[in-house]
Amino acid sequence: MAKNLCGKIVTPENAYEVWQSNDGRYTTFVLKKYKNPEAEEKDPYARWYVCTKSSVTSQRGEYGDTYATEAKRNAHRIANPLVKSYDFAYLEQTYHIDREAVEALLPRICEKYTIFDVSPELLEREVAKTYEQIVLDEAILQHSVQGQDDQTTMVIE
Repeated sequence: MAKNLCGKIVTPENAYEVWQSNDGRYTTFVLKKYKNPEAEEKDPYARWYVCTKSSVTSQRGEYGDTYATEAKRNAHRIANPLVKSYDFAYLEQTYHIDREAVEALLPRICEKYTIFDVSPELLEREVAKTYEQIVLDEAILQHSVQGQDDQTTMVIE
């Protein structure tokens, strides 16, 4: 059985999924899932802890449990409207890599996540980890090639 990766309560800004009613009247932020996806699929009574915002709730929204089927009924999944867009300039300045390099890293990062899951904070962390791993891999490769050259030189001498 797969581990439940959505079992920790998060804020609406970091919601695991966001569902909006087809008429746009309400938006539901999934803050916790009680079951893993396989178990949830089999259980019509699977629950989510959510924050729902609409014109009749406070700006903060209403928090509570709902059935997953109820949250999805007459709704469609959307990108989180509370997440600001990616700041490529910040990533470029922080990690000294240009936008093209960041965009080249995205497929490696998005192998682990769906596009809905990639918040700017997650993107930044993954770019940093992926970039550091690439730099480390290159350093190891360069060191091993240099070591091979040294060994070859020693054998020839």
